[in-house]
Amino acid sequence: PFALTALFKALSPNLDAAAYSNVRPQVVLVASVLSAVLAVFVLYEHALVCPFPMEDTVDIWGVTQKIGRWIYLTRQVLAIQAFHVVASCLADFDLWPAMRVPTHSASVLVAGLGIFVTIQFFALVYNDPTFLDECQKWAKRGIPFRFLHAWVHIPCGFLAI
Repeated sequence: PFALTALFKALSPNLDAAAYSNVRPQVVLVASVLSAVLAVFVLYEHALVCPFPMEDTVDIWGVTQKIGRWIYLTRQVLAIQAFHVVASCLADFDLWPAMRVPTHSASVLVAGLGIFVTIQFFALVYNDPTFLDECQKWAKRGIPFRFLHAWVHIPCGFLAI
């Protein structure tokens, strides 16, 4: 939504700041709602749909038994993005107008985190032999582990835009 808002402002040079604050194009509002729904849905997918580590993956299973899956940077960034886009959406609809400036100010940082998580996952994990072995174990159980993890990581980058 921030990128669309900035684009709208750039393409509307005759619109002063006071007038702009009262005009929010439909495309920005629709993008805001869709982004919020997507962010919350992806966080839900990571929290409740992606399989938990099993006892045969001793390192990860041991760590997650103590502090849960919040050890994953993906979960942390998904939570930050979900809060950010929901707060942005509420601000866009004037339900939480005080968050308009903070959410726009933090958008570059949140976007950077999302893009970082997406790139790191596909550069370091997606084709790693250990991850591929884990995917095969879950595939034998009927769970598309690799697809689920790709699905959870791809929106991190798109929500950044």
